[in-house]
Amino acid sequence: HQKVSVLLGIAHPGFGFWIDMGGGKTLVALTLLRYWWDVGALRRALIFVTSDKAFLTWEKQIRRFGVGIPYMALEGSSEQKWRALNEFGEGLVLLTRPGAVAMVSDKVVVRQKGKKPRPHLRLTDKKVAALARWAGGVVWDESTREGNQGSLQWKLADRLRRHAHCRYALAGRPFGRDPTMLFPQYKLID
Repeated sequence: HQKVSVLLGIAHPGFGFWIDMGGGKTLVALTLLRYWWDVGALRRALIFVTSDKAFLTWEKQIRRFGVGIPYMALEGSSEQKWRALNEFGEGLVLLTRPGAVAMVSDKVVVRQKGKKPRPHLRLTDKKVAALARWAGGVVWDESTREGNQGSLQWKLADRLRRHAHCRYALAGRPFGRDPTMLFPQYKLID
């Protein structure tokens, strides 16, 4: 099934790999990124993971399978992440969804009638455009997290996907009990 998945990912650069845990989703995604790198269609890619704990798993897989593409995990404050990103060059960038949203957002105070003013994050066009330069390819690990079109992380993913040559969603199951979560994931890869 991994060979078939790689062939599907080459034939359809926007694809959802909903393969059970332990079935090799990470290897499939890394093999596809390496393929696009080798044919010259990809120089930079963003890999969205659930938390900074997932960095270790992806880094281990990149080394284990000898992907041969430079990579880095974005950690620290937003300023530190931007600095690291600008110094990096070409390759794979691992980042968390909340960290990416914070990097490309500004805090604004929202006032609603009859409620106490509260700070919110709002995506900033200039920062999103700067991150989009890295979105030659995008992989969303545990893509069920992109199941809510109203969330900032989905809105960021939607804007980044427009710049990506290849877009891959990875999950063991494409949705929980609510099938409406499937459409936002399909929209990102289609």
